[in-house]
Amino acid sequence: MDKKTIKAFMEATPLSFCSLSLFPDSDMDTAILEAVNPAFESLFGIQGEEWIGQPLRDLPKQCECLLEALSYYQTESPLTIDYTTTSYIVYAEDDNRYYRFHPLSIQADSVHFLIYDATNEQRHSKALEEEVASLALSKKEKLESRNLFLSGINRELRGPLHGITGFLQLLEMEPDTQNHKKIIENLHWSVNQLSQLFQDMTDYIDLIEETVDYDMIPFNLQSLLNEAIHPFLSLAAEKQIKLSIRMIPNVQKYAVGDMPKIKRVLQILVARALTHTFAGSILLIASKHRGYSDHIVFTIKDTGTPLSAEQINGLFLPFTQQASVRKEKQGGNGLSLSIARMLTEQMGGQIHVASKDGIGTTVTLTLPLENPDYLTEKQEANFTIFNGKKILLIDNGKVHRAVLEIYLAEEHCMYDEVSNAADAITKVSRSGQDPYDLLLIDDSLPDMKPEDLLSVLSLLDAAANVPIILLSSVSSDFFEKKDGVLVIEKPYERSSLVNTMAQALDESRKSTASGSFLSSDTTEDTTQEKPIRILVCDHDSMDRVFLTTLLQIKHIPYDIAEDPVEAMQAFSSRKYDLVFLNCSSVYPNGIQTVTEFRTLEESGQHTPIIALMDKPSKYDVEQCQLSGIDSFIRKPIDMNHLTTLIEEYTTWFDPVTSHDTSVLQAEFCSSPIGRKSSICEKPHILIVDDEATVTKLLESALQDEYQVTEAHDGKEALQLAMRDPLPDLILLDISMPDVDGVEICMKLKDMPLTHDIPVILITSYEEEKNEARAFQHGAVDYILKPFNLPIVKSRIKSHITQKRSKDFHKLSSFMDELTKVPNRRNFNEVMLSEWGRAKRSGRFLSLVLFDIDMFKRYNENYSFVQGNQCLYTVAQMIKHELKRPTDLFARLNDERFACLLPDTDQSGAILVAEKLRKLVEDAHLPFEQSSLNKVVTISVGVATIVPNAESKPDDLLVRADAALYKAKEQGRNRVCAG
Repeated sequence: MDKKTIKAFMEATPLSFCSLSLFPDSDMDTAILEAVNPAFESLFGIQGEEWIGQPLRDLPKQCECLLEALSYYQTESPLTIDYTTTSYIVYAEDDNRYYRFHPLSIQADSVHFLIYDATNEQRHSKALEEEVASLALSKKEKLESRNLFLSGINRELRGPLHGITGFLQLLEMEPDTQNHKKIIENLHWSVNQLSQLFQDMTDYIDLIEETVDYDMIPFNLQSLLNEAIHPFLSLAAEKQIKLSIRMIPNVQKYAVGDMPKIKRVLQILVARALTHTFAGSILLIASKHRGYSDHIVFTIKDTGTPLSAEQINGLFLPFTQQASVRKEKQGGNGLSLSIARMLTEQMGGQIHVASKDGIGTTVTLTLPLENPDYLTEKQEANFTIFNGKKILLIDNGKVHRAVLEIYLAEEHCMYDEVSNAADAITKVSRSGQDPYDLLLIDDSLPDMKPEDLLSVLSLLDAAANVPIILLSSVSSDFFEKKDGVLVIEKPYERSSLVNTMAQALDESRKSTASGSFLSSDTTEDTTQEKPIRILVCDHDSMDRVFLTTLLQIKHIPYDIAEDPVEAMQAFSSRKYDLVFLNCSSVYPNGIQTVTEFRTLEESGQHTPIIALMDKPSKYDVEQCQLSGIDSFIRKPIDMNHLTTLIEEYTTWFDPVTSHDTSVLQAEFCSSPIGRKSSICEKPHILIVDDEATVTKLLESALQDEYQVTEAHDGKEALQLAMRDPLPDLILLDISMPDVDGVEICMKLKDMPLTHDIPVILITSYEEEKNEARAFQHGAVDYILKPFNLPIVKSRIKSHITQKRSKDFHKLSSFMDELTKVPNRRNFNEVMLSEWGRAKRSGRFLSLVLFDIDMFKRYNENYSFVQGNQCLYTVAQMIKHELKRPTDLFARLNDERFACLLPDTDQSGAILVAEKLRKLVEDAHLPFEQSSLNKVVTISVGVATIVPNAESKPDDLLVRADAALYKAKEQGRNRVCAG
């Protein structure tokens, strides 16, 4: 930088400037001040002309900072420059100020600086750093305090909570008494309170840290209001408070938002109102915001005790609610209203409270909720099975009945209502030619116990085959074992009631259709209980006692190991069918124990191990999977989940009867029903995941043992799940691009065709909440990403084995155990199917009925054992004579058999019947007491029909039966057509 350039620069810049000439052979303090500008003179209080050309050591003391700045850029002689440094701060002690030096040009013999006073900048920066450090320290202290508090609470309450939950379930399995009911009710309330406190503490922290996710999905506003008040109906009725809802007519039917969180806020606000209202009413209203079209206003009005200004100000602060809140069963705890406020604010809304003497309190919740114009009623679940159905609602609770009426009206049901059992009996008995399609019965009627009412209804012809749903406040095995009775526990949601009603009506329709012409026979359950043994490895005495008590009730032998050493000794000394192992982080060497168990197993042997865990960390889950854990069960232990796991991972009941299973399965697979069943084919797995790499990985791992089909979104998954042949198992990703995997699981379980298909979730550790929802809606297991393929294959094999065992028992009930041919139930199913097909195509359907002549006399002379052998021989001969795969040969009862011949006219059916008659006669089976050639013979009746709208399956059966009777009248051993 030459002097001319320096001078021009100095005149142009308001900042201080200095130029220093350096002498390589001199010390730095001999550097000469070559140039300054007026700003420099003003800053340091010198006259530039006087000091130009003077060495730095002779300058005023304030300028000594130039030496320090210069030394920063020169580390050795001659001058060495660090070009990465842009500026340097120095502190001048004499005037207590800071100066910033910024080099403009650095050469071998000179340095040119811009200089300015940085005192305020530096002090502000230091103050800011101190403030940040203070805040960080304060936050750290708060976090440490909070974690210590939560850790202590969790440690102190975990044991009692697990114990209460476990022994509550055990109490419910004991003989019922009035005292037991009260104990169970109080235990349920205590557990719910503890669980809610845990949940609220977790949610409160998540809300403070703003880590809560919000799902913006369409929902029905009317359904939201219904579900928001439903849990409080019983308590409102007890307090004789009118609890109702209202939708202002101009409010949209649908909205987009996080319905579960909005519902929770509303329920917290309704609970507060119910706690402080002792007479009068509570009204929940939904209306449109007057100023903002995309805002909905929810108003909760109560006639309860008014709030003071001080109470309103502290209403939404943690733990400031009145003590009376905790005395009510629906009052919640000291965090609930704080959670309601934070949820509302994080959803972009606000809450306002007003209270006045003589009127009560009004809480207004305003939320921005978009109106999804694209959503139509067709996108709602459409249960056409309800259309025009006639339902009788038997309930003494006015408010409860009013809500049920709303539900029924929404589904376009016709309904009558009564408040007591006597009126219900009168209504049903008078229904006559127009019977009810469904009965909804509350379990707390004033004049009769529900079991007595069911007994009376069973005697009425008008109630025959009418499905019944019991609305019960306490779970009861008694009702669940009654034919035609489904039980819903209170409080229930609208979706639960609607789904149960659909199930009841659907089962009733199927039962009526299949039972209209022949009653199904009941196949005797000949399964034999197989002894198993379980090893329980748990140091926690409370969980261990609960587990072993349950196993005692189930009559399952078990051994106990309290530590890994005892566990290894037990496992090495005998074989177990199942192991329950505490794998929580507090259990010493739990993971190592699993690894050692696997090393002890012989070749080909695999003992299922179920991990007992508190809320596991991601690391715990991954380590358990790598070690060879088969499945998990979280504490507190749920009895139903535990029982399901025992059934799935053990051969608790032998999947075969005392007969030859291979013969029975071969017979079944050759039958018309069996040919339609996937049980006779390679197991079929449907993989649902939008990531192609995941589906390809699983397909590669499974294709050798299974048929594998892929679906990449929810719509395709539902289509493939209902395609013949049905999957034996579905692997379902919980995070789908078009729809939540939990919703797919719910839809699969709601459809009769796919209800029994086991669903295993494909999930990640972070999706634990969704995973819990899916288990509530029917998922049987889950596998974590990234996959441990041996564990994945082991779990799949276990669930498919269990599924096929159940399917085989269910489907083998279509086979007659004695003759090894299809039975009545099989005949009923095929008859309905072929009747519908013939009706659509306008083709013939023929039925051949035959009896073994004088079979009663045969049994009397040859014994029942010989009679059974005769039935088997005749059945096998005729079965092998019928060649067409569409023909069905079945045993109906005793000595009567039937041949169903699709696409066969009367002349063809008569030819078949005569051929069968002659086949039996020519077999020359001895029957000395027979008047017909001393051999076994049959009499045959034939009927043919082309089904139409006016005919029904009964017609074909009646005509064939009449023809058979005619053959017997004419001397037996002949064929007659009707």
